[in-house]
Amino acid sequence: MAGKQAVFVRPATPADLHVLVTLNAIVQALHVRLEPDEFKAEVDAAELRAFFASLLDKPENDLLIAEQSAEPVGYLWYELQERPPTVLTQARRRIYIQDIAVREPARRAGVATALLRAVEAAATALQVDRLVLDAWTRNEEALRFFQGRGFRPFNVVLAKALR
Repeated sequence: MAGKQAVFVRPATPADLHVLVTLNAIVQALHVRLEPDEFKAEVDAAELRAFFASLLDKPENDLLIAEQSAEPVGYLWYELQERPPTVLTQARRRIYIQDIAVREPARRAGVATALLRAVEAAATALQVDRLVLDAWTRNEEALRFFQGRGFRPFNVVLAKALR
């Protein structure tokens, strides 16, 4: 399945909802491992399917599927975010990458890079010049990957547990 096979990235369709649910388990498991107090270990598949279906109906959201040999091996969810100017801030138009996941056997084969390139192409088509995402500080592999593709820290979110 994996290896250095060609990666094809395409928009997700309603026929892919089961694939999105399956691939999301990769991200959810990581989130639960890193922040168990914030994320649910068990996610209702029907609710998640409905959630992804609702995203497909929102023009500001897009879901991409990466395939190798016609088999889904990864996905990426991004959102076009637009904010009007305020007295304190400039108008903002950016793409925020919500999730990216690649099946373990397909990692280090260009899948995530192909997904990011597809988002960059979409941003260019939309005349958006900024991609934004967040990654857990303890997820060193993701941080290395994203920084290796030109992402740089611009904001640090700090948390303090009060219990």
